Amino acid sequence: MKKEFSPELDILIQAITNQFEQEGFAPIFTDLPYDTGRLSKLYRYHGIQALIFSYERKEKFMAESIRTEVKLFMAQQVVKNLQYAAETTRLLKLFSEHQIPLLVLKGNILIQGIYQNKQVRTTSDLDVLIEKKHLIQGLEILLQDGYRINSPNLSHLNILPEDLKELIVNQSLHNEIHLQKGIINLDFHWDLFQHFFYQKYQEKKPLIDRVFDLTEKLKFNGIETQQLNSEGLFWMLLAHHGGKESWFRLRHIQDFHAFMYQYDKKINWELVISLVDDYRLTTAFKNALSILKSYLDYKLPPILDNYLDNFDCSKIDLIVKEWEKASYWGSNRALTLRHLYLTTQFQDKDFAYFKHIIVYLKYFKTLKRMDHYPNAYSFSGFLNSSFLLLKRLIKKE
Repeated sequence: MKKEFSPELDILIQAITNQFEQEGFAPIFTDLPYDTGRLSKLYRYHGIQALIFSYERKEKFMAESIRTEVKLFMAQQVVKNLQYAAETTRLLKLFSEHQIPLLVLKGNILIQGIYQNKQVRTTSDLDVLIEKKHLIQGLEILLQDGYRINSPNLSHLNILPEDLKELIVNQSLHNEIHLQKGIINLDFHWDLFQHFFYQKYQEKKPLIDRVFDLTEKLKFNGIETQQLNSEGLFWMLLAHHGGKESWFRLRHIQDFHAFMYQYDKKINWELVISLVDDYRLTTAFKNALSILKSYLDYKLPPILDNYLDNFDCSKIDLIVKEWEKASYWGSNRALTLRHLYLTTQFQDKDFAYFKHIIVYLKYFKTLKRMDHYPNAYSFSGFLNSSFLLLKRLIKKE
């Protein structure tokens, strides 16, 4: 399955491959002719500027334009990381005062959990996870703290009306609400998946029920807090990077590679293999393992190597094409439609298009009810919105 990459993508692949042995990376730049503009486009799309900069600090071998760009980005990123780390610490203390468990997700916990606080991982916002039974109380705490819901019809609220509480808890198919306070963008999750995701509506057991049991006490920015342990980090990575995002960005591969480097001998892989099908993440898991083995020359533990026997990895070519394409799927209708289709290609074997469309339309209806709040959203309005959605997706730019 070894594949020829463009020189620019090859540089990024090799950067990830050597992220813990950086002396093996510098010669690549002298051996490969590359287009600086395209390299810049790729590492910005894939979100691995911090990793590229970590090499540049050791030895100056990049083109001047690349060096200047990543240096400026990292100056801004370091400040942002410090601001988000301070805010994360403050929120953990705030929720601890109310005796509500709050788990940090994605980049902000990964920087500490698998990168040992090295500045090689970019972040863009703050993600936290709360148990659904604490959802309303948690939102009220955030609103009282000065956060506002990032939605035109809801951004003025500092108190949740009772009918909105009911809509959020009982009728929403969301898994998160976006909030903002000054420069801080907060994604407030109560599940790992939105409910229209195949992994959510087809799971045999709720993954979210397991996640809050996979924690341990650790020091986070100087305070003791209960956060995801190594197995919890694994399921978070697999659910988001593989299940939701289908490994379409190299930042997600970077995270999984870093996780395996730190923990592949500490995880009970026999237990993971026995559970992965229950959460409908078998294909996502095998794709990640195949990518590490074939493209990053990673030596898998024998149990995982055997697990890949007879796995049809041909569709990974679609992932590689997305790496090379480096186009933000939400930037136009054609790319949005293409992305929605591609994500259906990486689901487990019992995936059904018709059921998926029905579940998505239910989600879309709930989304519109939230957008229209406090105004009513009728069934005829839903039909009209659904028609306009299909029309927008199909219509050419």
